[in-house]
Amino acid sequence: MKFFIIVLFLSFSSFAQETEQYYFKPDKWLKGIHLMAGGGLNGSIYHSEVERQNQGIGLNLKTDLGYYFSDRFAIEASSNVKFNKVSEYLVWDTLLTLGVRYRFEDFPFTKSKSMYMRAFYGIAPTVFFLDDAPEIYRSTDASRIQYDGPVYGLALGNMYETKKGRVWFMEYGLSYQDLKNVEGIKDEVAPQVVFKDARGGNIIIYSAYVSIGVLVF
Repeated sequence: MKFFIIVLFLSFSSFAQETEQYYFKPDKWLKGIHLMAGGGLNGSIYHSEVERQNQGIGLNLKTDLGYYFSDRFAIEASSNVKFNKVSEYLVWDTLLTLGVRYRFEDFPFTKSKSMYMRAFYGIAPTVFFLDDAPEIYRSTDASRIQYDGPVYGLALGNMYETKKGRVWFMEYGLSYQDLKNVEGIKDEVAPQVVFKDARGGNIIIYSAYVSIGVLVF
């Protein structure tokens, strides 16, 4: 009986150690699929060939679904939706990207073991809603303009853990969008494309954002 109790105790202790060992920690990532989600603020600069330079500040929502190969490296598919009011436009900007995530074992200056860096690349469908359309668009009767093009970005973040074991993060990022393909869309019963091509000229968007979020699973 005593032998059985000792074996049971040792088995339970071993299981508890394994559970703790494989629990996702800010400084020791768990291998497998994980989802991060959060939101925050962004600031963007819009530069066009035919329009003056504009700036906008708004909200952003982001998700990162990644496969973690080890406790320091992952690949991920991400989305970052930005909302901005820029001059006479309401801009809905969606960054759909693939990227890599890397955790520093000993980050310079801070010596933090939970700092990470993300690099990403993808596409960025961006919609400009026209409340008061510029003269270049008025003859088309378009109610919104949709641009498409590549996006490149880099982000730096840090993970933390609450007393109850909830993992959360704060992240700072930069992105560059080169929007070339353009469509003018008129909203009717069924949306109608009223023009294509670079009628409005290429648009470059420089953005910076800060996001706070949690590990969902």
